[in-house]
Amino acid sequence: GVYGITALGLALVLNVFGIANLGHGAIMIAGPLMLICAINPKAFGPFGCLYLFILALALWFTWRFGFRLFSEGQHDNSSKRGMGILVMGLGLINLVEELGGKLFTGGMIFLDYQKSIPGFDISIPRVFAVSFSVITCVLTHMFLKYTDAGRCILAVSQNPQAATMLGIRQQGINLIVFGYSVIITMFSGVILASIVPLSPFWSLDFTIKALLIVGLARPLKITDIVFISSALGCLEVLIGYYLGEEMRNVITYVTFIAMLISREKLIFKYEKA
Repeated sequence: GVYGITALGLALVLNVFGIANLGHGAIMIAGPLMLICAINPKAFGPFGCLYLFILALALWFTWRFGFRLFSEGQHDNSSKRGMGILVMGLGLINLVEELGGKLFTGGMIFLDYQKSIPGFDISIPRVFAVSFSVITCVLTHMFLKYTDAGRCILAVSQNPQAATMLGIRQQGINLIVFGYSVIITMFSGVILASIVPLSPFWSLDFTIKALLIVGLARPLKITDIVFISSALGCLEVLIGYYLGEEMRNVITYVTFIAMLISREKLIFKYEKA
């Protein structure tokens, strides 16, 4: 049931906003989710304003630059690029979970998790993550403003046709833009992971199952989504009962890969309902 609800929400976003492909939609759906999670009383602590600033900056970068990867006129090899972004996005979600879990239990740095700043009820690892994220965002801003590559990025984002006439290679610039969007969003996600639990709703397994349902269903067909999510749940129960619990996710992953191979056009090409 939860898989079906998540898949339905993802399908609605993909169709309402006229997304060109699933990779683009995954970027777009992350913004509202992060913004909703940010509206949390726990976020407004000693570093609450700083956290919200970094989150807003990440969303702005993603909105202004990331969405241009799949704008009109840039659909060449969109299926391959969409596949790459999908895989990177799933890996990013998992990385944020793992990094957040280890970082804020003191597993990745030589600091005591229980040790806090005098006078504040906040741990040093969290301060480390916030500071590192701020530095990354500042360096990214300086890169865009003061380097030739940064100026090329701004030129492509403002007027792609004029940038092409000036000899700027859009595909290479788009790769740089997407990389920086991922970096900033990742560090915002690390801060988010310290405040809002991401598991199980943002876990890798959960995300793959939701995307599997969206890929198998027709656009905006609620009956398809309900039926497929129920069938997937029954399949998991049967596999877990007869083959063992460890085989449940294996079957899901195999089905997901088979769906990607057989239904590539449906997944990565937007079709109006």
